[in-house]
Amino acid sequence: MVALVTGILTASAALTASWLTSRATINAARLNVTTNAENQRRERARDLRRSAYVDLLTYVAEVRWRVRDLVHRAAAGDETALIEFRTERNAVGGELARRRYVVYLEGPESIRESVDRLQAALDLLGDDLDRALQLRDPDAIRAEVRAAREALSQETQAFIAQAQAALFDADSKLI
Repeated sequence: MVALVTGILTASAALTASWLTSRATINAARLNVTTNAENQRRERARDLRRSAYVDLLTYVAEVRWRVRDLVHRAAAGDETALIEFRTERNAVGGELARRRYVVYLEGPESIRESVDRLQAALDLLGDDLDRALQLRDPDAIRAEVRAAREALSQETQAFIAQAQAALFDADSKLI
């Protein structure tokens, strides 16, 4: 009889230990899946954010090169530069706005002010370029856009710094 009770107690203890172990394993696996899913979500959000930043910066660089080309052409006496600029200005502005909105959506909120300053610098460059392309003196054409080009360069660098900070912040939250 004692052997029977001992056997039942041993079997019960083994079953209880097995059940507790399986519950702990299931909970650990569930926690691991949840943690991995959260890390993947954050990494995906960071990648989307980074892509939006790079896309905006690439487009700003393209605009800067187009401006440089128009200034060189106008300074060389090409009167079609002004017509081309005015024809493309709205399309360029619309594409820039689309990319700016993507950055707004991807965030974070701290990047918004920097993007707005970058947009303002581009608007100023566009206004100065419009005036410059109406001039005839090559030196006056270049001088008209010089300050706006420098302001755009500074705002681009400020945006890069803000973007890096936002991406670093996203990285630190992954830990």
